[in-house]
Amino acid sequence: MRATKRVFQPHDLSPPEDQRLASIVTRRPKSEDGPVPADLRIRFAQNVKAARLAIGISQRDLAQLAGVARSYVYAIEHGAANVTLEMVMLFGRALAKEPTDLLKPPPSPTAHRPTKT
Repeated sequence: MRATKRVFQPHDLSPPEDQRLASIVTRRPKSEDGPVPADLRIRFAQNVKAARLAIGISQRDLAQLAGVARSYVYAIEHGAANVTLEMVMLFGRALAKEPTDLLKPPPSPTAHRPTKT
């Protein structure tokens, strides 16, 4: 007979002392808590595409440099792929960027516009 693993449920906690923990366990991350995974995926996608275009290479060229399939580069640039830290490192090397730069928010387009006089 195989033992089943019990999954923690928020209602397993005894109130009121553990209600604070239950609210932490059950709440979803909010953007004011910092970037949520989807936000990071989109940031990474935008930064990879911008860096690739800045050095003038195709998705196929980037795929060869990073050692991945071109379809994976496409999925990353469209925010459809969940990348690992290893992939962040590989793309950083392939694009001659620090991996942390690929996760930073892109500069806002209005920040570089000259003001009209």
